[in-house]
Amino acid sequence: MKKLLTILILFLAVQFAFGQNGCNDTLVYDSVDVAPEFPGGDSARSRYLRDNIPYPRFAHTPDPLCQGMVFVLFVIEKDGTTSNVEVVRGLECSWANEIAIDLVRNMPKWEPGQRDGKPVRTRFFMPIRFVRHGG
Repeated sequence: MKKLLTILILFLAVQFAFGQNGCNDTLVYDSVDVAPEFPGGDSARSRYLRDNIPYPRFAHTPDPLCQGMVFVLFVIEKDGTTSNVEVVRGLECSWANEIAIDLVRNMPKWEPGQRDGKPVRTRFFMPIRFVRHGG
């Protein structure tokens, strides 16, 4: 009986301890109270993408399949880093898709999304435009 009572108390203690935080370190939110923000806002994010796509290599590629939008889905972590980067709709030239993934992986830390005033892991969907410059 003593052993059963000890197990029950231990079980309740564990439930209480994890119930307070909900063990939500792995939970990723699609909807938050405060959306994540790239440092400097949307214009800074556009500038980051524009300045970091290796256009010289891209500009010499005559293939029109290497132009257009790559749609990337990723997670902004509680500390503002990006993770779980994946292309959900890409271009037919795979190197553009790889560049899009690298761009997101190497982004500076974001201001994380918040829920109930606390930073949470947030899913983010972002298009990245590849445009050939010049003739």
